[in-house]
Amino acid sequence: MISKLTALQAALRYARRAGGMVVFLMILSHTALGVPPLQLGIQAGNHPVLRVSGPPGVTCAVQWTDDLTSNQWSHLAYCVLTEGQVEFPDTTAGEATRRFYRVAQSPLTNAVIHLSLRRESTSVLLISGPVGAVGQVQWSDDLSIPGRWFHLGFCQLTHSTCEITDPTTNAAIRYYRVVQTPNTNTVLIPSGVFAMGSTLGETNNDEAPAHNLY
Repeated sequence: MISKLTALQAALRYARRAGGMVVFLMILSHTALGVPPLQLGIQAGNHPVLRVSGPPGVTCAVQWTDDLTSNQWSHLAYCVLTEGQVEFPDTTAGEATRRFYRVAQSPLTNAVIHLSLRRESTSVLLISGPVGAVGQVQWSDDLSIPGRWFHLGFCQLTHSTCEITDPTTNAAIRYYRVVQTPNTNTVLIPSGVFAMGSTLGETNNDEAPAHNLY
């Protein structure tokens, strides 16, 4: 846990107008004792691209607000600086007229799931994170439409990594993300065919006859 904030950097500036949206950038970094400050940069556009940099291995949380006077910040993303820097777009901005961003070091107990892409005849997605975590991989073909994310598959990290293949080969462009799902003590059913329902002669009014699910 972070018990003391020893580095606090704040800077506020206008980003250029893009697509009718004015994005404000607030660099606000909190780091633990002895850890150099985190840095947050932005590239304005219809979907601002955020660049977080700092010491390799640091876990941090990026947050946003549209009103600095409210002191209410919304979570945007967790990230681990495996190579000292990471970039990602803010696909939730939509038609927002302004946004302020900040980054703060996060305790290592936060479960962070990574997603990387390997191109072969089809796209192979490598998911890594804490053992036991469950993630849902989603895809989109248009980041300009908020919420346009479609289910691709679930992945339970019985080991530290697992792979999911996107069978689609004719898509012009695709974006991917992984969303951690809470552990509700449920069991994921492997893909395949299984039978359910009641056999003939045993079906009640509220039961379906025996059938196969794929």
